[in-house]
Amino acid sequence: MSLPPEKILLRWMNFQLKKSPYKKIVSNFSTDVKDAEAYAHLLNVLAPEHSNPSTLAVKDPFQRAKLVLEHADRMGCKRYLTAKDIVDGSPNLNLAFVAHIFQHRWILLETLDKVSPGIVNWKVASRPPIKLPFKKVENCNQVVKIGKQLKFSLVNIAGNDIVQGNKKLILGM
Repeated sequence: MSLPPEKILLRWMNFQLKKSPYKKIVSNFSTDVKDAEAYAHLLNVLAPEHSNPSTLAVKDPFQRAKLVLEHADRMGCKRYLTAKDIVDGSPNLNLAFVAHIFQHRWILLETLDKVSPGIVNWKVASRPPIKLPFKKVENCNQVVKIGKQLKFSLVNIAGNDIVQGNKKLILGM
């Protein structure tokens, strides 16, 4: 838990990628993601209902990156970067993109349940895709409550901050 946010997101991304046919380890948000292949696999794992089978068949990294961003749009993820940013290997923009995907798919509860098995009350949690905003806030309020139980430093953060995509607070968590 003492890892920097970037390393936690890399671990999370690799954990999700193990559920796919993708066999490489992503160790940075620049050269390892610039072909957009890892992103294509990640989004297919997280949101198969929005996948486009042709994304992985595309050979051109720029075109694949464009399809990945379209997939992210269908998931409801705002764009923090362009296809050019992906293929250029812009580390900060790629980090923000992965952080937004992490936050958007509401797997914070799943992550906390892995850290401390049984701590999440799944009877009151809503599973993705979540359409109603107040359900998202309820889930995120549970995330903050659990984080405090686990002695995370969560000063001036509420579930609504996570729902609104406050990058600083999300990465700090």
